[in-house]
Amino acid sequence: MKNFDQNLENIKDRANLAWTLMKLFEEEWNNLSPINQGTCSRTFYHQVWDAPKLHTGLISLEATEIKKPTADHWTVPQFTGYMILQHPDIFLVDKELFVKLFIFSCQCIWVTKDQNGALSKYTSKSEKTIKCTFNERYKKENIQLFVKGGGRLDLDEYYNSLNPPAEYLEMQQKYIA
Repeated sequence: MKNFDQNLENIKDRANLAWTLMKLFEEEWNNLSPINQGTCSRTFYHQVWDAPKLHTGLISLEATEIKKPTADHWTVPQFTGYMILQHPDIFLVDKELFVKLFIFSCQCIWVTKDQNGALSKYTSKSEKTIKCTFNERYKKENIQLFVKGGGRLDLDEYYNSLNPPAEYLEMQQKYIA
């Protein structure tokens, strides 16, 4: 438990830095070229990537059979960064909501390297749209998820238990192409 608590504190520390950076980017966002907007949204991705990973306890069937599975972020952090900067009136007003979203973005599922690559195709190259919600990617790839050390689970039921920020869930629907 001590390790989890320390990881969570480190994540919150990283979330505070990400908050500061995103607030800076917010000021210039509408004046930036698409390339520079991509750089700004990628900063959120890097902050999430460099933060400790919060493993959900979920693992794909295929990942149970390999020695070193890959940690797949449950959400799509670069897309999330873009969405945050497109809607600062929702995501950059309440720091508590931002930190909750950051923590949610740090959650990972163990998959194989090939599965991780397949899951990435559900985000556009521009990072401005997604092809489905983040949890639907696993269904579309027919990736069966299990609770590590347990059995197969209902993804929708488990997903709801993770308590995703409602604002995120509502907003991601607007970006499905």
